[in-house]
Amino acid sequence: MHNQQAGKSTWRRIKHDLERRILAHEFKLHDKFYSVNELARKYNVSHITSRRVISELSSEGFVESIPRKGSFVRSRLGNKDIYLLSELAENFKAGFNQLSSEIYRGMITECTQRNANLKLISSKYLKLWPKDKEMLLIQWHSPLKEDILNEIQGRKKCFFVNCHPPKPISGQVTVTGDITKGMEIAVEHCISRGHKRIALLTSSLKNEWMVPRFDGYYNGLRKDNISLDFSLIKEIDQENYVDVAEAVSELMNLPEPPSALLTSNSTKAMLVIEYCREQKIRIPEKLAVVGFDNFPESLISSPQLTVVDLQYNLIGSEAISMLLKMAEGENTEDVYIQPKLIIREST
Repeated sequence: MHNQQAGKSTWRRIKHDLERRILAHEFKLHDKFYSVNELARKYNVSHITSRRVISELSSEGFVESIPRKGSFVRSRLGNKDIYLLSELAENFKAGFNQLSSEIYRGMITECTQRNANLKLISSKYLKLWPKDKEMLLIQWHSPLKEDILNEIQGRKKCFFVNCHPPKPISGQVTVTGDITKGMEIAVEHCISRGHKRIALLTSSLKNEWMVPRFDGYYNGLRKDNISLDFSLIKEIDQENYVDVAEAVSELMNLPEPPSALLTSNSTKAMLVIEYCREQKIRIPEKLAVVGFDNFPESLISSPQLTVVDLQYNLIGSEAISMLLKMAEGENTEDVYIQPKLIIREST
């Protein structure tokens, strides 16, 4: 019994010593860590004990063990509480839509892998945070109000990343999906299938989230020397069947109707498919349809929907990764997650 207790205390003592040294930055980030043999020799313990130590350090996120390559220093942070600043935090259940859920899923996955904790807070809570206390902060979706930005910039120990704003923010590290590129590759795909009359169904272009979509639409047409025809652009205020049906009807009754239709999200695209089915407009023979966002509904539509996938889960995971890099003192810069086109039956 005594030997068993001594064995337990030995690996804990070694683990705590190595934790102390890691937190004191005696090791460089990403450097090779001790092997099982090296650790056994250094602390004069068995291989079983040294394996246990490395396993425990790995489970707590300090090191990462890669088969046939060894272990590497992954983190030197003692505090990995990450605060997600969003007005969605005021009403979590009501505020989370499918897009938000995908980004949040990516954040949770990365936090789990990095042994970090993710907590939702509102701007009201931020103002109560002690100014001399370190804070890892992510701003979600919308640009910060000036008073909140001043609050953050006035803190010496606040590490801060913008996650998926509608456009990059000068002087602030941003992780986002390239919305403009996403719509651009959708246009290029339609052109590659022989379409020249390509329509766009969008929410109001006064909406800051729609501007990069329009820019991508315009860029894609311009690359192939196709003139912008404003009669092919339909803005709708409400995302419902009646408004979508009216917009598609107007497009299809033009003297030169479109042969392809891009939508600003997949919800609109699904409503377009529903309308076309009722009106016996064959997809893709009469009208090719491309949605924006790769949500599960696009797979169960008939025909299955071609979509631009902004990879929201990767946006979320990269935001966490970037924030932890900043806290470690590594150089950081804006990250644009590249969209991908998933081609299905609707084109």
